[in-house]
Amino acid sequence: MSLLWGRPMRIATAVGLLALAIGCVNQANAGPIVAVIGSNSNATITSYLNSNGFTATNFGNSIPGSLAGFDAVVLLRTPGNATVQNFVLGGGKLVTEWDASVWALNTAGLLNATDSGGGFVGTSTPVTFTPDGVADGLSTGLSNPYSNTGATEFFRDLTGIGAGVDILATRPGGFPVIIGGQSGNGSTVVIGYDWADIGDQNATIALSGQLLVNALNFDPNAVPEPATLTLFGVLMIGGACGWCRRKRPVAA
Repeated sequence: MSLLWGRPMRIATAVGLLALAIGCVNQANAGPIVAVIGSNSNATITSYLNSNGFTATNFGNSIPGSLAGFDAVVLLRTPGNATVQNFVLGGGKLVTEWDASVWALNTAGLLNATDSGGGFVGTSTPVTFTPDGVADGLSTGLSNPYSNTGATEFFRDLTGIGAGVDILATRPGGFPVIIGGQSGNGSTVVIGYDWADIGDQNATIALSGQLLVNALNFDPNAVPEPATLTLFGVLMIGGACGWCRRKRPVAA
């Protein structure tokens, strides 16, 4: 009787642990809570994020007094302030557009690089993701290279790129246009072109929106998620116990 009762209980326990671990993984994969700040296409971008699994709030040109409860800030061609800087250094994520990189790099020093100016390069300029950019998921859902009419038209000059900063994408001539890395306990992705200059074109927002989603998922220190490790551990322990039972000598 005990043997007949014990095996179903062990199976039920294993299934329960598996379901719990999968639930934790799904929870860990939930989209971030995002503050969208700046004057260019913020309503359209906020709407795109909210329709693609994120919780985004449009703050227009006003930076809130506190960013507690947010996971990421999208800074659209506008400077940040001490609130944004402290948010990133404390563990938050920042994604910039166009000349928001001036504040992120030259003022806040969030990455070991410099914005040296910028201007018009050409409509539909191709952007090529580097091997680091591909490995970090920046090209997911996009062609490589990709171009996006007026949203890949004006570019910043990102120079002086030092240790700890990955070049994630370039434009013709090998000039860096997307860089990223750790900033204190947080991370920064500088997209140094006008990717938010999307107008009302559905095709344009689809490309820019996918790029933004990829940037928000960027992690310069990606490691297996704790829930994944827990699930792996449970399965390994279960497999080891089964092996031990099979190898246990039969009593004389």
